Amino acid sequence: MTGTELFIDRSALPDDLDDDEFYHADLIGLAVRDETGSSIGKVAAIQNFGGGDIVEVALAGRRTVMIPFTLAAIPEISVRDGFIRIDSASAGLVDEDDGE
Repeated sequence: MTGTELFIDRSALPDDLDDDEFYHADLIGLAVRDETGSSIGKVAAIQNFGGGDIVEVALAGRRTVMIPFTLAAIPEISVRDGFIRIDSASAGLVDEDDGE
């Protein structure tokens, strides 16, 4: 079975999720907002290379970046409102220049 990929039709999955529950597929295409509420891109994919889930974000007008799928980096997810909010520092998107 090594290398076998398994798929299931979305209609076969339960749709009675709680407000704080979602499927990874629900996040694809959501707007990504920073801590100021400004839209900086869209969720392009959810990846997992063995060390935990990673959100791949297509930045507006730029390349994609990988953000760890942690509460520190992504403190708010609102599938209903169509966005996720990130903390830029925890997501690794800002240089922490200490002036030295």
